[in-house]
Amino acid sequence: MKTKTMSILILALLLVGCSHTLEVKNLDKYNKTAFSISQTDRLNVGIVGSGGDGDCGRLTNAIATQLQKQANVTYPCKPGSDKDPEYLVEMKITPAYEGSFWNWFPISFPGFLIFTPAWNGYGYDAKYDFDVTILKEGTKIDSFKEPVVFDIRHADMDRTWVELGWLEVGITAFIGGLFSMSYDPDVTPQLMEKIERPLGEYMAGKIMQSIRTKR
Repeated sequence: MKTKTMSILILALLLVGCSHTLEVKNLDKYNKTAFSISQTDRLNVGIVGSGGDGDCGRLTNAIATQLQKQANVTYPCKPGSDKDPEYLVEMKITPAYEGSFWNWFPISFPGFLIFTPAWNGYGYDAKYDFDVTILKEGTKIDSFKEPVVFDIRHADMDRTWVELGWLEVGITAFIGGLFSMSYDPDVTPQLMEKIERPLGEYMAGKIMQSIRTKR
């Protein structure tokens, strides 16, 4: 009985240890773009967001929040009223999430031998393509595309339990690792928490930089 209890405890400890907290390796790459804040020259800007999913809507809201520090922002903005803002920002976000072949080989197999998923994490990419058009009083003054790619490391027990492959001579790690090549949707909510503010600052700076350059 004691042996069985001890085995369960050891297995539980191994499972807990087989996780890697979400890490965005290149988050510093998207530092906020420098801009000057003038409280006496606050532009009136409306934002119209489209495309993507609920997470893209969350990112658009984060951009609007950061832009509010530099301008009078209306979001969501519905063009066509008598009180349209002077500047209208039309922004479409296209998301794409990808896994990696390397999550199978060598991270899962033969990486299970040294618990590689725990100290390295599985690798994923989260891509957001921003397509921005800026209008002033109905006339287009600028447009730009901004591709953003986040390099992610993460692993949780939903996937790493197969890394106890040495219990089955590596069979579970070899086969289970195939599923680790795909993107893990459980990553996205944690990713949003991590990136929404810095990405909001970054894109708000890009937008204001464009407006002040083209105005």
